[in-house]
Amino acid sequence: MRQARQIILIIMAAGAAAACVSGQRAHASDPVVLGIEIGRYAYMLTQTAELAPAAAPEPAPDQAAPDQPALAQGAQAAALQSQLVETAFALNAQRARLCRDGFKPGLTCVAPYLPAWLNAPAGAAPDAAVLQARADELGAQVMALWDAVCAAAPKNPEEPLGPCPIE
Repeated sequence: MRQARQIILIIMAAGAAAACVSGQRAHASDPVVLGIEIGRYAYMLTQTAELAPAAAPEPAPDQAAPDQPALAQGAQAAALQSQLVETAFALNAQRARLCRDGFKPGLTCVAPYLPAWLNAPAGAAPDAAVLQARADELGAQVMALWDAVCAAAPKNPEEPLGPCPIE
């Protein structure tokens, strides 16, 4: 199950990377692309759990994109908001584990990432632009941690893409 989830997330990340490489930023109202972006951040956190020194790998919450055709627009926005919240909590948990293990204290031993939107009522369905802004903000936090862990991860000559292949 975990391997299948990772394969799905890699495929989702590849789609997001293709959009970035072509120089096109998907329109903020595209929930499929936003779901891919949030799933990508969750996968990056899974990698930090696996690669971080002395930190025991723990599975990240299931971050697969919701079934787009089955969701109405409001429910879709609520599902994306929920993914953002779960990913933010996973980020905080990963930082706490890394801090406990003494990994880059200046980056990991910081106050938890607690934006106001974490307190939104369950089922809240913000509009697409708000969701995109939240995803961008969360993405910056995840990327900083991911970059640091990947830079410190042992290099494996059998992995041509390095220790953190996401694209």
